Amino acid sequence: MQKGGLLISNNTGNFYMTFDNNDLNTRNPLFFIVDQMTPAEKKKQLGNLPVLHESLMMWIKPATCNDPVLSVYVKEGNGGTKARPVKDKYLGRPNSMGAPTDYRYPDGWVSPYANVDDYPNYATIGKPFLASDAKYYFFSYPELCFIRAEAKLKGYWNGSKSAEEYYYDGIDARCLKYGVAQTKIDAYKNFPGIKWSTPTDTLSSGVVSSQFRDFLGGFTNSFLGGEEDNLKRIIVQHWISLFGQNIDAWILIRRTKIIPFKPNFNAIQSDGYVNGTWAYIPERMTYPQRERNINRDETQEAILNYLYDNTLHDVQDRVTFRLIFAADNPGLPAPPEGTPAYTAFPYPLPNQAINRINK
Repeated sequence: MQKGGLLISNNTGNFYMTFDNNDLNTRNPLFFIVDQMTPAEKKKQLGNLPVLHESLMMWIKPATCNDPVLSVYVKEGNGGTKARPVKDKYLGRPNSMGAPTDYRYPDGWVSPYANVDDYPNYATIGKPFLASDAKYYFFSYPELCFIRAEAKLKGYWNGSKSAEEYYYDGIDARCLKYGVAQTKIDAYKNFPGIKWSTPTDTLSSGVVSSQFRDFLGGFTNSFLGGEEDNLKRIIVQHWISLFGQNIDAWILIRRTKIIPFKPNFNAIQSDGYVNGTWAYIPERMTYPQRERNINRDETQEAILNYLYDNTLHDVQDRVTFRLIFAADNPGLPAPPEGTPAYTAFPYPLPNQAINRINK
């Protein structure tokens, strides 16, 4: 809030803290991950920070939507060795390199990860976010714009502008926050898929249609349709604007369930996932064992009654149980017809990852 109780109206009102560069205990934790890990340690952590995720890179890399903040968000990979080059310098890593049970790779299919063998081959978090004295944002003007766009589109609020105008305000604010020139922002706003009510055009100059799909060939993708996908357009841009705000991004994902994320196909049965074969992003944190020990009755009551519609009354405390504000997991649909993933796995897996019986 600004003076007088008015909401912030531009990026000068963004609310953030700055990590302390002079104190080892208050420096940016990401700085330690990058600065203190040896090359050997990084190689063992290819699936973790600061390596970026495939699901984000599908939306922002040059071969898809060519996000104007890309060079700030991302440090490109090094392309590998000359003998075994990595074609995509903006390669993000999926949460698991596995595939669904009974998935059979299409003829001629070659994984984009075939020649990836070291940490520098991947796209990683951009330098500004790794600085020891980096900023950590709690709330910013782009977020407000996208919240307004969503509320206006759903009819929850009578703002003075249209949902489309608030959406474009959010893109402007997100890009201007990092000093992007307005000419580049305007070009981005006119890109098919980013432009309001306009579907992604895979024939657009510079795009590579396969880059919009996950590495299995199409379980998830970053294509956007026309008017029917305007809510999804808003949520995607809101999500991208939360780069570096991990908890906020997680909450947005759980609340909306509108951005497709490929499940982890290396799930463990003991974690309460689906038959030990696949799992969505965790819905929540489980109660610490210490809390269960000292406050057993109340934590068990919360598990039984206060997790959303837990009609199964499962006595376990599972990360797959959604909270009251979260939307349903959409299930794992069959990949779209015509995609490599459909050829290899043309049927859906049953969605058993919800914590209740559907009525």
